[in-house]
Amino acid sequence: MIGPVLAQRRDVLPAHPGATAWEAAVVLGLPVSFFLGRQLWRLATGGSIALRPAFTDSRLLLTLGIEILLAAILLAWLSRRGWRLLAQTGSPTPSDVARGVVLWSALFVIGQIVRLGLYLIAPHVLAAAQAAPLTGVLSWWTLGAALLINPVFEEVLFLGYAIPILERVGSLRLAVIVSVTLRVLVHWNQGAHALISVLPFALLFTTYFVRTRRLWPVVVGHIINNAFGLGAFVGGYS
Repeated sequence: MIGPVLAQRRDVLPAHPGATAWEAAVVLGLPVSFFLGRQLWRLATGGSIALRPAFTDSRLLLTLGIEILLAAILLAWLSRRGWRLLAQTGSPTPSDVARGVVLWSALFVIGQIVRLGLYLIAPHVLAAAQAAPLTGVLSWWTLGAALLINPVFEEVLFLGYAIPILERVGSLRLAVIVSVTLRVLVHWNQGAHALISVLPFALLFTTYFVRTRRLWPVVVGHIINNAFGLGAFVGGYS
């Protein structure tokens, strides 16, 4: 998939003048290391990937609070170094909503194809995901906060920031590989769900951004995806 993406991409949006490999390591490494560290700490204290934490208001709000704190720190630092969000993402437009709906629809279709393929060639992977389903109980206001914060945080980090700067200091191929890998890594505690859901999500959304350099349709698609995924846990579902 990466080869066609590189061949069909549009003109590159320039990274900011202060872009360096060291800066990219800090900006990408800090949040990824933090969330991976939380997961490793859980394992070290007796947790298990097979027994994933349920989605609850307290857990989700803690995650969102951490994302807000990390975003505030990193944005303040990057701003001093000359990085500007809209210079990398463009301004949002009403048409981005329609594009986001189409993008999510494509993701839904791809997800069904992936599940069918696994059912035919690797049923044990699909069985592993079904044997340890995600669970939780969320309130509507927590869901709303998650839909506003998490998609923007992840897409700005893994696409709006990572792709232009890694392309500048390395190559577009490197940028795509690192972005997709890091996104899957921070969801590795979801086990088989990460392979079935997060990897296709990462590949499709990264492909779209690389070809169009439009971030906001990806954010809209991410919001819709989270609404369906987390919405199942509102009101006592488990």
